[in-house]
Amino acid sequence: MNRIWGAITLILALAVVLVSIFTRCPYSPTMTMICRYTAQAEIAVSIPLILIGVGISFSRSKDSLRLLALAGIASGISVILLPTVLIGVDESPMVCATVMRPSLIILGSLLIAGNLGVLFYSFKSTRSAANESVPPGNT
Repeated sequence: MNRIWGAITLILALAVVLVSIFTRCPYSPTMTMICRYTAQAEIAVSIPLILIGVGISFSRSKDSLRLLALAGIASGISVILLPTVLIGVDESPMVCATVMRPSLIILGSLLIAGNLGVLFYSFKSTRSAANESVPPGNT
């Protein structure tokens, strides 16, 4: 199950990279667009997300799975905050405002939801393992 969650996180992180690269405004030597900085920051956020996805795939400890899920949630929040609050995108109806910002909000929300699933799964499997270790009648 961990490999599926890790693969989903990895795919979403790669999607953030692809959206950041291909939906920013074209480079202009006379004017610097804000979306260029947002794209660079999103790529920087995606690198730890890729490592988190790989870590979730190969994690055997429930504690490490929980910590990776919390880091994934924090990174998903960063993916949302960069184009909306922290750096932003251009206000004109260009590709960065019409495609990049909504796509990153959706991908960030999916990252948060997926890593919340990992977090709840790690607690659920711990509780079920704890309940199975108690012999019947000795509760």
